[in-house]
Amino acid sequence: MVYATVSRGYKPGGSNLSQTPILVPVIYQPEHVTAFEVGSKNRFADNALQLNLAAYYYAYRNLQLQLDDPVPFQGGVGNVDKAEMYGLEAEGSALLPAGFRFDGTIGLEHGRILSHQLLLDGYEGNLAQLTTQAQGFGAFTPQTIAARAAAAKSAYGNSVPKLPGVTGNLTLYKTFDTASGSKLVSNFSAVYRGPFQPRVFNEPGIDRVPSYLIFDAGIQFKPAHSHWGLDIVVSNLTDKAGVSSRFVDAFSIASDANGRGVITQEYVPPRQLIATLRYSF
Repeated sequence: MVYATVSRGYKPGGSNLSQTPILVPVIYQPEHVTAFEVGSKNRFADNALQLNLAAYYYAYRNLQLQLDDPVPFQGGVGNVDKAEMYGLEAEGSALLPAGFRFDGTIGLEHGRILSHQLLLDGYEGNLAQLTTQAQGFGAFTPQTIAARAAAAKSAYGNSVPKLPGVTGNLTLYKTFDTASGSKLVSNFSAVYRGPFQPRVFNEPGIDRVPSYLIFDAGIQFKPAHSHWGLDIVVSNLTDKAGVSSRFVDAFSIASDANGRGVITQEYVPPRQLIATLRYSF
């Protein structure tokens, strides 16, 4: 099957808890996206092999992002006029001899900002504010506000936040059938997520969340002619400390000598053993 789709969607606008911002609006606009996708869904070898392919392009208008403002504590949600995202996706499944099955997905994605408008990185604004405060100016003086405003710059060409360039998942299954009719299914999988930028500013040393590769394994036991079953899963076999997301606190000013605020990271769960006993009525 070959298909093509065109669709439009939006995210509602809203208001910020601010009164006198310069760059971040009090009222931010709805976000709109026009999505184009073409693809195909295929089955081969008497359904033993399946392969689905898709290519997409998303055109964003008024992309909503968390932004800072030259006036301290007047930041909030703002809009970037234009952005684009595009990529390729593939997923497949293959029934192999001796009770093996292989499933896999891969995604290649890219996105960039297409607007030349000025945006203020909270880190750069805080650094400028520290400089003026060292000269004896207060946080809300015209000198500090002007210094923070001068730190604003265009994000044109920067990566769209939270968009890994590569993602993938590969799983190998093996089914064991007993003479009594019971079934044991084992699986081993690898999950990869490439690096990405958590913020639109793409600040070196701050805005690059590293990639990770984790492995999972499990077994599922289904007794013959029985209502119960047992699943055992071991996730993150190597106990990888992969970073799943990062948050940069633009309001934690002067947390270090460089004016960089607190950075918090969320990690993938550590190695876990999970057993599930099921009973069907």
